[in-house]
Amino acid sequence: MFFKSIVDEIYNDVTIPSIFFDMYIPIADGNQIKVYLLGYKSAFFYNGMQSDELDNKTISNVIGITEEEVISAWKFWESMGVVKIHNPHEKFLVEFLDIKSQYLKTHSQDPEEDSIVETAQEASSYAYIDMYNKIEDISGRLLTPNEKIEIMNSLNEYEMSPELAVIAFEKAAEENGRIKSVNYVTAILKSWFDNSIKTVEDIEYRESERDEKFQNYKIIFKNLGFNRTPTSYEKEVIDKWFYKYEMNLDLVLKACSKSINTSNPNIKYFDKIISSWYEKGIKTVEDVELEDEKFAKDKSSKSHLSKKTIKTNIANKKTKFHNFNQSISDKYSDDELNKIVRNLNKK
Repeated sequence: MFFKSIVDEIYNDVTIPSIFFDMYIPIADGNQIKVYLLGYKSAFFYNGMQSDELDNKTISNVIGITEEEVISAWKFWESMGVVKIHNPHEKFLVEFLDIKSQYLKTHSQDPEEDSIVETAQEASSYAYIDMYNKIEDISGRLLTPNEKIEIMNSLNEYEMSPELAVIAFEKAAEENGRIKSVNYVTAILKSWFDNSIKTVEDIEYRESERDEKFQNYKIIFKNLGFNRTPTSYEKEVIDKWFYKYEMNLDLVLKACSKSINTSNPNIKYFDKIISSWYEKGIKTVEDVELEDEKFAKDKSSKSHLSKKTIKTNIANKKTKFHNFNQSISDKYSDDELNKIVRNLNKK
């Protein structure tokens, strides 16, 4: 057995791989680095053979932070692949991993293996450094240790790359301006996960679809003379026309042109028209024109039949003058007729 005697560890050196400073100093905060170095010093000198009785409570007292913050720091280092936590709910043990061999293993893969999509925890540490730097630029502030862990945990849970986290922050900034809460961004990541969005290509496809929907809303509302943005209900109805009924824009605009038939047009009015077309199997503007021609002919035929019926009814209708003999008046002059009427009245 070979070993090196240590008279007083205070005066001895602690060897830390230089790669640690290149990879982790840019992304870790001061307390996280202090926690790591204190724990590493203890592990370096004693290597599990004996203990200097250093624990999380002692570290918290030395640094001046809570024990929960110390544990949070260890979780950060575990998420970075630097340490491994054992028995977190019993005797809290921290195993320091060989970051040099981990780095070499990650960067010595074959070109074909490099193309495989890694999970968030397996991704290169350099990718996370770049991710945190970009997120802080977008947010306009430094991320807290807990926020870094929260982002890391979300990526790990939803099996997403650091690149998607940056895109999520960009979307959040576009929608709400300054980002006050990381929870809002992790909710975006969850929404993407629920909708099977896991790559940049998936996001680009959804964005193109959203742009298409936005153009549909804009064109339809402009055509109707609505100078406002559509409500969520109106968006849902319009989406139904295009994506459930599979109507084309020309056909929808044809329905919108029928707004001259009402003094107060609204989406419900046009939904009834388009839903009626859908039920009749109408898919093109030509189909509508044929339907309108048929309707006009049926209306004209009914109108002609109605007028003919009215004339017949009038001709057949009898009044008190129905049996009046017009020839009697032709035999007498006006004076003679008046004389006859007066004589009748005397009687």
